[in-house]
Amino acid sequence: MVNKKLLPAALLAALALAQPHAQKKNTPQKIEWVGDENALKYEVELRSDSDALFEPIETETTEPYLALSLPVGSYRYRVTVYDFLGRKADVSSWTSFVVERRVKPEIVAANDSVAAADGSVEIPIEVSDVEENSVVEMINPATNETIKGNLVIRGVRAQFDELPPGEWKIRVTNPGGESVEAPESIRVSSKAEDDAKKKAEEEERLRKERAEKEKEEEIARLKDMFEKERAENERLQKELLAAADSTKTEKERLSLERERLKNERFDKEKADRDERERLERERKENEKAEKAELKRQEKERLEREKAEKEERERLEKEAKRKYKEEHPYKPKEITVLAGLGFAAASYDGTVSETAGNGALSFDARVSYIPIKAGNFRFGAEAGAWRSAFEKEERFLTARLAFTGIDAKALAQMNVFKNGYVSAKAGFGLFMTEKEIEYTSHDEGVGQPASETFLDASFCAGVSLFWIPMTHLAVEAGLDFTHAAISSMPTGFILPYIRLGLRI
Repeated sequence: MVNKKLLPAALLAALALAQPHAQKKNTPQKIEWVGDENALKYEVELRSDSDALFEPIETETTEPYLALSLPVGSYRYRVTVYDFLGRKADVSSWTSFVVERRVKPEIVAANDSVAAADGSVEIPIEVSDVEENSVVEMINPATNETIKGNLVIRGVRAQFDELPPGEWKIRVTNPGGESVEAPESIRVSSKAEDDAKKKAEEEERLRKERAEKEKEEEIARLKDMFEKERAENERLQKELLAAADSTKTEKERLSLERERLKNERFDKEKADRDERERLERERKENEKAEKAELKRQEKERLEREKAEKEERERLEKEAKRKYKEEHPYKPKEITVLAGLGFAAASYDGTVSETAGNGALSFDARVSYIPIKAGNFRFGAEAGAWRSAFEKEERFLTARLAFTGIDAKALAQMNVFKNGYVSAKAGFGLFMTEKEIEYTSHDEGVGQPASETFLDASFCAGVSLFWIPMTHLAVEAGLDFTHAAISSMPTGFILPYIRLGLRI
């Protein structure tokens, strides 16, 4: 049989859409519902909210789904199920769905570097296939931090109110969920860094212009010098040709003159070379000085930022100190309790054999509960209890007095109005006072004896803690103390009831 109640309530529509690039192009979809193994077939009725653009469809299928290819628009459908005898078993209610156009955007171009002024930045980008209400985001590849911005003029610019300096990638997501991420990172720099970089670039440009100008002037000077020297050589050559018939003494003079000119030229070239080397040294020294100045400015910037950070930390500490002064600590709940109980030795027979099975106990407690979380409260308690056991026999009277001092961790759970169930555990000290008196002084009877012992102990317990009035508390419970006495380790069960004041 077909499950008539399950089918209408569990109908599902899963529209797996492709990514069309034109609104008129149909996209493949798939309608699914929860089927039944006893169903013979399903009849699907499909309608469009705009019947003028879409003819209604009525079709049958044996599978719990139907593959479609619908244009963009709003639709509704319902499913009729037939059982294995071919009878109509159930009809679902109409289910509406929308086929939307989904287009993946594409980032055509984006700047690779921008400067942020006071954290705000505007990035020119070119995005195709972007739709209304598309989302633009910047993603930090190193930290995965994501910052949302706004697309301005639909894919022409992206604005971000707060964008720290660093390497970022831009991502654009259409309302349909299709997104694209730029392959290249965008470097975001602060205005101060950008100004410093521009200043350094401007100084480097001016330095290169000065060096180029000096080089051109040096070339022009050398060219003029060589031209003068060439003219002088030509003049001397002419004079030598004109005086070819002069005496040998004149030739020697001319030879000496040429040697002198050669030496003068050599000296001049050497002086020029020394001058060029001096200029090069000055240029390198200027570059070194400029680098040192930039380094000094960077150091001052870092020191200034460090000082600003220290000042912020100082102001934060000062604010915390003022807050503590304005909001002084208030003591939490403190309760002082006292009451009666009954102490009974549990698993060591020495106590009962010596001084009886049990005795009244008197105890006092102080609890401190500073932490509250929902129905739970947490704190600690400290206190002491005392009980005396006494047993008389024919020849002696034996008295054992036990005193326990302990400190316990405390946890309480609220179970009714102003009522809590408590659980506690801790450690303490256990003092045993032993006293024996003999009632007869016959021969062979010992003398009176008195001893005191101090041992460690472990304590635990449960109780019901009730606050009937604002400053009144009542507690009833059961404690257990294990006394680590070397000669007779024993345990005490201590039922009690206490009454106290809440501060």
